[in-house]
Amino acid sequence: MARTSLLALSPQLVHEGERLLHEQCSLWGADVRRAEGNLLLEYGFERYRPPKEINGCSQYILNLDGSRRVCLWGFGLFYGGRRGIHLGRYDFAPRLATLKTNVWTPAQLNAGPLLSGIVLLEKAVRWIASYERWVDERCGSSYRSACVHLEWEELAEELRTLRTLTR
Repeated sequence: MARTSLLALSPQLVHEGERLLHEQCSLWGADVRRAEGNLLLEYGFERYRPPKEINGCSQYILNLDGSRRVCLWGFGLFYGGRRGIHLGRYDFAPRLATLKTNVWTPAQLNAGPLLSGIVLLEKAVRWIASYERWVDERCGSSYRSACVHLEWEELAEELRTLRTLTR
């Protein structure tokens, strides 16, 4: 198994990864709010909501096989077994993480140092690509386009509200 230093990732690759992961987290949010039903649940994820006393994100867990899983939150994703990588929504730098139950905030995930290998990073990115292929097959290519339009409409509405409040 070849190991590559994260320093080998070009600034352009890191920037593109950060942009895509942030957008992907928004798309997963759209999949959750989909009027026809939650696509993450349809795909096979299990949803775990934080207790009322904790201000945190729901956790979605998909068991891929006996030893690997994907966990999604609004703040990023985990990919691996009991130990794996965490990718933050705004930080395309895989950090070693040990998956615990009841993770609602990034601090509870307790991600460690940057990884020097890119094997799990590549596998996580390939999993995201396979999920997106499934969404396209399930919903058609126009669904993602509509999601992006909806995100821009929501932003415009927030700006309108802000403008109204500042008058």
